[in-house]
Amino acid sequence: MRPSEAELAGWKQHFPTYEFEQRDIALAEYESATKALEADERIFLNAANLPVVVGTALGSLALGNLDKLTAAFATALPAYATTALVLVAALAFGGLSMRYFADRRKAAC
Repeated sequence: MRPSEAELAGWKQHFPTYEFEQRDIALAEYESATKALEADERIFLNAANLPVVVGTALGSLALGNLDKLTAAFATALPAYATTALVLVAALAFGGLSMRYFADRRKAAC
């Protein structure tokens, strides 16, 4: 049974009983869209993991060498200011990374 014009006009994507006349074409388009979505998700996850690794490495290096950093900046900054500077740098990196991935996610949708 063929759908009427009114049914075709009101058709929604998730209508479960809709039948395609050329099912193979619809299936090929669905598979293509699924592959593209999987590739986008893979790229996004890889890009999201990079700042986590970099942030962890830089944070670990900064905290491990905090005494050396404090001693190096002792003439210009007090010890608490050096610690605050490291903390602000870590928070700025996190904020910029969050904004970058929010923009990428928005662009993907």
